Amino acid sequence: MKKKVKKGDKIKGRHYTETNTQEGEKRKQREENQKKTAPVLNRLHGRWEAELNIGIMLVENIYVLLQKLAQDITDLRSTVEKLQATSNVLTQRVADAEKRISEVEDASTSHDQQQLKAATDKINNLENRSRQNNLRILGFPEGIEKGNLCAFLSEVLPEVLKLPTEVAIEMERAHRSLGPKPSSGQRPRAFIVKILCFPIKEQILKVAKSLGEMEWQGHRISIFLDLSGDLQLRRQKFAPVRKILRDNQFKYGLFYPAALKITDNGETHSFTNPEAAQKCISS
Repeated sequence: MKKKVKKGDKIKGRHYTETNTQEGEKRKQREENQKKTAPVLNRLHGRWEAELNIGIMLVENIYVLLQKLAQDITDLRSTVEKLQATSNVLTQRVADAEKRISEVEDASTSHDQQQLKAATDKINNLENRSRQNNLRILGFPEGIEKGNLCAFLSEVLPEVLKLPTEVAIEMERAHRSLGPKPSSGQRPRAFIVKILCFPIKEQILKVAKSLGEMEWQGHRISIFLDLSGDLQLRRQKFAPVRKILRDNQFKYGLFYPAALKITDNGETHSFTNPEAAQKCISS
């Protein structure tokens, strides 16, 4: 006996069938779409995976480089610190060396200056001792000697000094001081005369000092020791002090090489420095 199918049940069955059909079509469509997109997705996945692997490799390389760079920076810092320490040591050594060199130079310079001064003083002393028989005579006009100075002075000096006729002034040599011949009206050059006998030279100086001013045919004549230029300057520095001593009638004398001796109240003071002598007589 057949079961009787209702109209509503038929509609429901047909709707269920249609729904299943639609879902199958959709599923089939999805499967087709998946089949179509699968190669693209696979290619994209492969590309992404390759790019990811490349990125990972790059990151790993960068990390390795950064580690190496960090190590290099550490090594460089260590090297710089060592160089700084070496530089400090070298700087200190250079400073110590410069100090020692400066001390040696100062000591050497001081020693050299002392030796130079001693040698200069010795040379000046030898030069002046070689002139110990010399006299410097000022005041005679140029050309008055007529080419024979020794003969002229042998005749004139006893007259100027008012010496006894029996006193003979023997000269080894005589000449005008070096320098250009002065023009008319200028001061004549001095005579440089070497007396043969030292006691006669001393007697001439003593007589000249006792006479004070000396004249010959209207010309004022002066006689001095013939000294080196350096010693003359040293002795000339006492000139202001000597003038004060003369004005105040002090007893004094300027002795070789350049020592001023002052006698006051029976006490004698010796000075080699003009300032010290000035201070003494002013006190």
